[in-house]
Amino acid sequence: MGRVNHMTRRFGLGLSFLLAGCGQSSPQPIPVQVPGAPVVAVPGQVPGVPIAPGQPVVPGQPIPGVGIAPAIPTVVPPGPTAIPLTPTTPGTALVPGQVASAAVAPVIPPPPPGADPRAADRMREYTVEMIARGFSPHGAPGADTLGTNQSDNFAITLNGGDCYRVAGFGGAGVRDLDAYLYDPSGRQMVRDFLRDSRPVVSACATETGQYRVRFHMYAGAGPYTYQVYRSAGGGVQADGLAGLDPTVRRRMEVFTANRLAKGFRAVPGAAGSGVLSTNQTQNFSALFESGRCYQVAGFGGSGVADLDVFLYGPSGGEVARDEATDATPVVQHCPNSAGSFTIKVKMFRGTGAFAMQTYQTGQ
Repeated sequence: MGRVNHMTRRFGLGLSFLLAGCGQSSPQPIPVQVPGAPVVAVPGQVPGVPIAPGQPVVPGQPIPGVGIAPAIPTVVPPGPTAIPLTPTTPGTALVPGQVASAAVAPVIPPPPPGADPRAADRMREYTVEMIARGFSPHGAPGADTLGTNQSDNFAITLNGGDCYRVAGFGGAGVRDLDAYLYDPSGRQMVRDFLRDSRPVVSACATETGQYRVRFHMYAGAGPYTYQVYRSAGGGVQADGLAGLDPTVRRRMEVFTANRLAKGFRAVPGAAGSGVLSTNQTQNFSALFESGRCYQVAGFGGSGVADLDVFLYGPSGGEVARDEATDATPVVQHCPNSAGSFTIKVKMFRGTGAFAMQTYQTGQ
């Protein structure tokens, strides 16, 4: 992957001032200095020396101290105001509709050298969409060409607690391209083997390390490009998740990636975990704000046949419930006022580990 060299452009602002002399017997025209023309001296002025208002210079007499007159505010006529531009990396483009600011804004990386035009266009369109959803490109994009049943593998460092999306974009001749993501231990986390030429896999990294991405050309042959996208902090998860049943972790990773794609984010601290048997319950509390929508999701592990979630408002009344017969209940609520809500997780049938995570809209 190539590196992008950053350049900083500096802009200088020139300031012009007009100095007028006073104390003359009659109004005198103010000489205008034309660039490249000889300097026109004011009568009684020693070239190169400013004159104090009302105090002409007498030959042979020392020049008195000169005070600096207060600066006159500049009046800007009505009209459009120029906005300083934020320097951007050459060869990159801001997302359409994005306003440049002092903060570093995500930019669209240029396609890799030799990339198929069709694949590069599809990647750029998808990158615009992902940035709008809160993701940013993670590393430089790549490109290669595969024949039928051939595979590509590459390693990439992912940060624990962040969520990622890996997308491939097939070019001319590509009919079915698949994608796989493996954790540092070599375990397959997610895969996309749909019959299309644009595979996408999403996962949240539970640990920082070297992960492996594999693209496989199932049908067809030709060039493709790929890009990894990152959502910083998107993988905020339940306390103690790392020590829970792998089924719990996998279900939460998939659900979190799906929520991020729909504009939600995990709420730090509004999570929990535990182990329950049939008909046992465990309560958690979370502060909800007005003007946002919240989703509370439960994730049962192996041995969990039916897990339910109930949500109660600050007054104690029930505002939402999920009693479907499954191990992944979800409830949603958009409160009219802020307050402390109670989340009750109930093991309706089965025994095993579970986790609970709250998600909210907005930043």
